[in-house]
Amino acid sequence: MMNDADKILITMLDGSEYELILTTNATRIFVEKYGGLEKLGEALLEETDQTTKFREVVYIISVLANQSVLINNMLNPENKKPEITEDMVNLLTTPFHFQEYNEKLIAVMRRDMTRNIKSEEPGDDEKNEPGA
Repeated sequence: MMNDADKILITMLDGSEYELILTTNATRIFVEKYGGLEKLGEALLEETDQTTKFREVVYIISVLANQSVLINNMLNPENKKPEITEDMVNLLTTPFHFQEYNEKLIAVMRRDMTRNIKSEEPGDDEKNEPGA
């Protein structure tokens, strides 16, 4: 899983925090609905009426937040949490934070679709030196 610095959380009004995670499962769900992750990104960025935008953001939040619930329930069967519904997201969030949610969703998509590739500088290994 991610370390604390990588987490992007959304706090529901009941005080519970849910980590938004783009898993393979969530990716499959989005591909089935939108036809691909790039089209999901377009849905978040395109200018549409507020009702459609709210509906899309609520749906995406519920899918991504449920990934952390499902992971918890799989790894901790004795301490299961209830899955999040779109109705819960609608009731436990406010339109005041709508722009923040949209930005978090875009950040989650970018973060989880980007690979962190670490390159190492060549060392002073004698066998790699010319003439060795």
